Amino acid sequence: MTKLSQWAQRSLLGLFAIAAACMILEPYTDVGFIEPLSVVVLTFGLYFGLRAVWQRLATANRAFLLRLIIFLFLVFIGLQIWTVTRSHIGVFGDPWHIQAQATRLAAGEKTWDIWILQYPNLVPLVALDLLFITISNALHVSYYTVFFGFNILINSAIWALVVRILWRRKPYMGAFALLLILALPFMSDFLITIGYSDGLALLALVLLFNTVDKALARRQLRLIDFLSVTLAFTFAYLARPNSIVLVIALAILGLLAYHRRAKYKTLWKIFVALIGACFVGILLASLASLGISAALHYDAHNQYAFPVWNWIYESVNFQSAGTWTSADRYYTLFHEGYKTAAQADIAGIFARLKTYNLLLIPLWLVKFAILWSSGTFATGTDYTLFSQTYNWTHASAFWVQNIGAINLATQTYAKAFLGVILLVIFQTLRQKKHLKVSAYSFLLLVIMGISLFHAVLWEVKSRYQFMAFAFLILAAVLACEQIWGNQSKNPVSAEAQKRRFNFTKKQLKLALSALTAVSIILMATVLPLQRGQKIVVNAQQHPTDNYGYSPDDLKIAPGKSLTQEIILPVQANRLQLGTGTSDALTLEIEKNVAGSWATHDTHNLSKDYAPHAQIESSFASSAVDKIAAIKPSQIFDVNMPAGSYRLTIKNTSAKTVSIEALLDTTTLDYPNLIHLENGKTASFSFIFSQTKLENKYSLGLILFLSALLLLANLVVWRLW
Repeated sequence: MTKLSQWAQRSLLGLFAIAAACMILEPYTDVGFIEPLSVVVLTFGLYFGLRAVWQRLATANRAFLLRLIIFLFLVFIGLQIWTVTRSHIGVFGDPWHIQAQATRLAAGEKTWDIWILQYPNLVPLVALDLLFITISNALHVSYYTVFFGFNILINSAIWALVVRILWRRKPYMGAFALLLILALPFMSDFLITIGYSDGLALLALVLLFNTVDKALARRQLRLIDFLSVTLAFTFAYLARPNSIVLVIALAILGLLAYHRRAKYKTLWKIFVALIGACFVGILLASLASLGISAALHYDAHNQYAFPVWNWIYESVNFQSAGTWTSADRYYTLFHEGYKTAAQADIAGIFARLKTYNLLLIPLWLVKFAILWSSGTFATGTDYTLFSQTYNWTHASAFWVQNIGAINLATQTYAKAFLGVILLVIFQTLRQKKHLKVSAYSFLLLVIMGISLFHAVLWEVKSRYQFMAFAFLILAAVLACEQIWGNQSKNPVSAEAQKRRFNFTKKQLKLALSALTAVSIILMATVLPLQRGQKIVVNAQQHPTDNYGYSPDDLKIAPGKSLTQEIILPVQANRLQLGTGTSDALTLEIEKNVAGSWATHDTHNLSKDYAPHAQIESSFASSAVDKIAAIKPSQIFDVNMPAGSYRLTIKNTSAKTVSIEALLDTTTLDYPNLIHLENGKTASFSFIFSQTKLENKYSLGLILFLSALLLLANLVVWRLW
């Protein structure tokens, strides 16, 4: 068992070292190529800057720290509210399917989206969105008032609890954690604007850790603690089944505690009880899932549901590095020559294992690197970056026009920040030869357990590691206490150490300055050669009321028209308009000039109508199992400077004409809609964009990053 303790310690040491190296040096991210030398320099600057902040907080009194936390938390809530009001992007994939299905259920329809039939794990989230719609209808408020309000509540609760846990140890640790959270505000964007299951999973995990932490501190697990862990794990497992790694982490610590009973006494019994609570939670989560499915009249065992083997099959795809591919998805869907998808996936897994053999080891390393390559864990792009473009429903001009450069700046900073967090944890692991049975070790085992789960067993994407972000913050602050705590209490010793290594440090500082110069040169010459960013100025293209199951066309009587206002924050020169007209119509574009509408442009809409066109896939056998055809659209070259516009589609013929539109706007986050005569609202389907690609490494970005690098050098030279 001593070897297990040593093996676990060394494994964690190696894994965090690899994670830190990938985070700092891996240049390929979800938003483009990141210049790695700039990340190295910023990592040094942030390390010493954060250490200085830590030392200052460590000497502050409790009253000041309490006032600081209250002030910072109010700022944090304000930032969340500002986030949801300043901009929003049209989502795709799972979140859109969930909202569309909830919208249909709220309207009384019983048909199910084929996507959700294939992925039963989405049903609890459909139920949650249905609850949001029900509450918004009862309160006569917008769906998004409830949706965003809930997400802000969950997000605030996560970080309030993190601060409380650390405050319980030492007040300045809680204040420092809140500063870390505010230093990475974009980490909250995904939890607020997209929602999904990550927020619920993070909150459940922090609640569970809070109970485990207190139980280990008092060396006693009370009945209320057992029930608390059971409930927390129920929600965690319901939201993210990979929470099962917590059970393995508890088992490892339980074995170590049992082996060293002379030191830890009966502590092992607590871990046994905690594992039992988790298994009860799994049972409750399974029952809850079945109950939700029954309440919504969903067949959890329908013939289209993907087997669990599908994700394992995807995970051993060497060509895609274990990431999701449409080819693997359709292999499971069609499984030609097999009776069931499960048999097909199992056969495919064995075939790939036989083909790759030892190549699985580098595949696992690549998958591990994917998890730790993005400083934002791809939360800013997953389910929003569609075909490498953002489809803004509303945003500021600066944000829309410079999104490529903003993403690169954000990613560069975030990679350095996460690099510091991983490095301080690595430093604590270097100090010991054996894994200690503690709450800190539990955090580290869970963080890397999630990584290994996806690197070895499951398909992978950067966002999957985001589930461990709250644990990362907790572990980072506890690590800072171990490596910086003594220095803040013994400045004389720290100064002596500084003089002792002064010569070596001076060389490193000079090397850092040289890296800064090389980095700036690379950003000014080579990196601007990257492919530019396509700018979508304003878009609303996703139908929220149909997926081939309900009508979505409007009737325009002779001499009548439909009008929708559009605000373009920056200029656009291309319009893609979803039409589907049953006869020719006229599109008139008007611009608001000094408070009056003036005709800006006109276009003819040709007949291209195919009423409720359907494509029947090879796995479908009924109307419910069909998916809608791609809607026809027309593309126009336009010259539209920034401003307020309105699109008017006129019927000048003598007969009624049908046009496809988005009819149910319950979960449609678009500020300006068509107001129909029956009192309801609708929206056209459109994309306003620019044809010229925007250079990501713009002059402004180069100057901004150069300033950050110079500031990092100043911090290092003054504080190291």
